[in-house]
Amino acid sequence: MHRILIVFYLYIRSGPEKYCEFLHIPGQQFVNFNDVEKEIRQQTNRIAGTNSGIVNRPIRLTIHSPNVVDLTVVDLPGIVKVCDIENIHPIV
Repeated sequence: MHRILIVFYLYIRSGPEKYCEFLHIPGQQFVNFNDVEKEIRQQTNRIAGTNSGIVNRPIRLTIHSPNVVDLTVVDLPGIVKVCDIENIHPIV
């Protein structure tokens, strides 16, 4: 299963160089992006299971950094698919 990932990039002037927070774990700061990836996988499996498909409950991740502009990115899994070598027509 897949879940929609909503990522908020927020500019910060001071504080730690960069850190991430998940909406479902308020107050816990992640500074290692390997831990962020692990948490995304765990939350996806917890809500969506390991079968194929898409669940309509998004994961909300906020990245705080002095090196970004304020921006919201929404990853919509399954909307665009990659073609195989025998079917080179675009699939949308």
